[in-house]
Amino acid sequence: MTVPAHLLISGGPAPTPEEPGQPHSQKAPQMKQPDCETCRGACCEEFFIPVGPAAQRPGDDVSKWFALHATEEEGNLLRFECKCTKLTDEGQCSIYAKRPIVCQKYKRGGADCVEVLQRRRPLYWRYLSDGF
Repeated sequence: MTVPAHLLISGGPAPTPEEPGQPHSQKAPQMKQPDCETCRGACCEEFFIPVGPAAQRPGDDVSKWFALHATEEEGNLLRFECKCTKLTDEGQCSIYAKRPIVCQKYKRGGADCVEVLQRRRPLYWRYLSDGF
């Protein structure tokens, strides 16, 4: 199930005002914002390549390489486990000031970030959303 990113980032829809005469209800806690230092680079451990449907892919060497190296296929995306070579053992980007544009555009707390956290850092995701 895909949850709209604006609900995850803000911690959910805005609370409705209390109705007169109703007991005060407890507000749901807001989700904490992901911290890249704590996450340790989950977004830098894999990448996706968009491809056409399997039945329409050519039988060339590139398609064969994809089939041999992809970790999994999700719809028209192939997922590859491939940790960035610039990610340090501590999970930090060693070229942060000069990182590629694709990395610069990756939004901390955005829909892609949330999806990666849910899959690769489930306990950290649980902490962020529930506070366990």
